[in-house]
Amino acid sequence: MKGIIVVVALVCLVGAILFGVQVDVTKTCPYCGGDGTITSKVTCDTCGGDGKVMCTACGGDGKIAYGLLTCPTCGGTGQVTCSDCGGRGYKMVRKTCSHCNGRGYITYKVPLIEALIDEYT
Repeated sequence: MKGIIVVVALVCLVGAILFGVQVDVTKTCPYCGGDGTITSKVTCDTCGGDGKVMCTACGGDGKIAYGLLTCPTCGGTGQVTCSDCGGRGYKMVRKTCSHCNGRGYITYKVPLIEALIDEYT
C-alpha cells in the first residue's frame, strides 16, 4: 500500500511540475535584512550639509561690541557647529522598508520545481 501512495505522490509531483504549478515562497527581505526598516543618510536641512550655521551671537560677522571684540561664541569665524546634525552635515533617518512594508519578509510565487530546487540545494 505504501508503494502505491509513493507512486501516486510522484505522479502528482511530476504533473504539478509539468503544468507549472506555483507555490508561495517566503524569504527574508533582502533590502532591510528582515528588520523592516531602512536607515539612510539625509542631508541636514538646517545647515544644508555644511555642518556649520551662522553664529546668532554676532550675526555671522565674527565680531561683537561694534566690531571691537572677537565673538566668544564662534571664535571670530562667524559660524558655529550645527546643533541639529552635530556638525556631520547629515542625519540618519529610519524609514519603513517599502519593499516588504515593514514586515521583514517578502512572499512571492515561484514554480514548484524552483521551490524544490531551492529547498534541497
